[in-house]
Amino acid sequence: MGTNYYVEQKPHCEDCKRLVWESRVHIGKSSVGWKFIFRGDEFRTFAEWEKFLRAHDGMIKDEYGESISAEQLITYALSKKDGMNLAEYYEKYPEHRQPFFDRTNREWEDRGCRFYNGDFG
Repeated sequence: MGTNYYVEQKPHCEDCKRLVWESRVHIGKSSVGWKFIFRGDEFRTFAEWEKFLRAHDGMIKDEYGESISAEQLITYALSKKDGMNLAEYYEKYPEHRQPFFDRTNREWEDRGCRFYNGDFG
C-alpha cells in the first residue's frame, strides 16, 4: 500500500467564473520501504517535476484529499532516496519476478527518485 499524489486543476471561464473542467494530474506514489516514484510519461526528470510542482503550489493533494505544499512534497520525495527500486526488489525477492509483467526496463532514477513510464496506482 502507498499514497498517491495529484495536482488538481480547476480552470474557470474568465467571463462567468464557472468551472469549465476539472482535471487531476497523477504526480506519483509513496510506499513504505520504496523510493518515491514519479509518473515518467510527461516529465522525465526530477527538475521537470519540481518546476511543475512549484508552478502548481496550492493545488497538490494526496488521494485522501489532504493538501501538501510543493516544497513539502519535493522534500518528502527526496527523503526516500534510500528506499528500494524495482531491480533491487527483484534481486532481494527473485521469486516475485513475473517475466510477463517485468517493468524494470520502463523504470529509471533521477536524484534518488524512481520514474516509471506508464500507469501505476
